[in-house]
Amino acid sequence: MGKKTKKSDNNESDGGGEEGCGLASQASNNSAHGEVGNQALSLSDIQKLLTGMEERIIGSLTAQITSNHAAIIRHDETIQAIETSMNDFQGRITTVESTLADIVQENKQLKLKVDDLENRSRRCNIRITGIPERAEGPHPTTFIESFLAEIFGPARSLAP
Repeated sequence: MGKKTKKSDNNESDGGGEEGCGLASQASNNSAHGEVGNQALSLSDIQKLLTGMEERIIGSLTAQITSNHAAIIRHDETIQAIETSMNDFQGRITTVESTLADIVQENKQLKLKVDDLENRSRRCNIRITGIPERAEGPHPTTFIESFLAEIFGPARSLAP
């Protein structure tokens, strides 16, 4: 087995990534197969290692990009659904606001009409002052007719 160099010790102890582990494992595989461990790797071996690492990195990045793309598509669909719901709610709110404005206007008109009708109904009321309370007895209409007959004569009565 070959002697570890200071650089390979640093890569392994620092967690030097897949590159350091790949080179170290390739070097240990070469020495295990009877090759001299102290010799430097050949250019073709380094190219093979780099190509393998490149393929793993590209594969990993491709998988991550595919995953991110799928997440973006899901988020886009969710955003579109939210926008559709908001447009629907906005239309409904606009309808409710216009209906409320109509109801408020109608309520104002009805209040004015009720006030007018109350005032008109009070115009026919007669207020008689100077008579003690409960003087009319059990039949107020008869009492008022006799009272009016005394004041205006027998020709006037409350009956139409």
